[in-house]
Amino acid sequence: MPNQWPTVRSRALFSSWMWWRPWRLLIDAGDGVSDSLGPEASAIRTVAITHLHSDHQLGLPALLSSRQPGSLQTGGPLQVLVPAGDPRLPYLEAWIASLGLFDRSAEDGDPALTWTPVRVGDRIDLDSIRQIRAFEVTHAVGRPCLGYVVSTSKQTLKSTYRGLSGSAIRDARAALGDEAVMESVRQPLLVHTGDAAGIPDRTGLYNAQCLVADCTFLSVDDRDTPSHWALDEVLELATELRPAVLALQHVSGRYNRQTLVADIQQRLARACWTTPTVLIDDRSWTPLTHADVP
Repeated sequence: MPNQWPTVRSRALFSSWMWWRPWRLLIDAGDGVSDSLGPEASAIRTVAITHLHSDHQLGLPALLSSRQPGSLQTGGPLQVLVPAGDPRLPYLEAWIASLGLFDRSAEDGDPALTWTPVRVGDRIDLDSIRQIRAFEVTHAVGRPCLGYVVSTSKQTLKSTYRGLSGSAIRDARAALGDEAVMESVRQPLLVHTGDAAGIPDRTGLYNAQCLVADCTFLSVDDRDTPSHWALDEVLELATELRPAVLALQHVSGRYNRQTLVADIQQRLARACWTTPTVLIDDRSWTPLTHADVP
């Protein structure tokens, strides 16, 4: 996990994005992301779009424009991950192309901008040990919507050797070699649900260091259609997935911001909630339970 919290904006219906600087990863690209990041935008290498609602992708043109030749923050090749099969994707690609922002190639000959349609289960390397994988979430009816899990490679004992003494394991490694005794597994660092009201397959999402979850509503009684989670549903999800830290985002603007933190804390207390939890609201991180927040 990075040793710093990401730069974020989460304001339901207006703009959502999250910038993880150590991974050079931007999840979603809502309005204002380029202005907020400034020169930091040049460090982005991967943009992962969860779905093509406007508040998650309208910041792309300004972000890409800031990386043009002649700008102060021109970056290297940029890969944009987008949900495959969305009928709006060709229009988005054509719109970006019409702006003439990337009529060039990078110095190493690679395209300066690569659109990568992704489907559930697709994996993309972020660096030599970390990768991002798309998983299905339910949100907009008839439109592909994705969550993303960032994981790292970890060496662990094969099941045959677990429970053996240290000396027995050392003997086995000496006699058979590491490949016979050890195996590589994926350790989730970040699970980001995007906008969601369900995750059909939760394989590989357990025990992440951070779960960022849609929490649009404080109560299921406040919503008209089941396209976003309510707080109790997020707590059920987190109880199952067991993240080290839970981050609530995308809270509806219907709630009074002067009392929002206290309202959520009261609900967490009634639920006897102990997992470290933070609220992402607009551009701020606010601790709701014990959690280290900058």
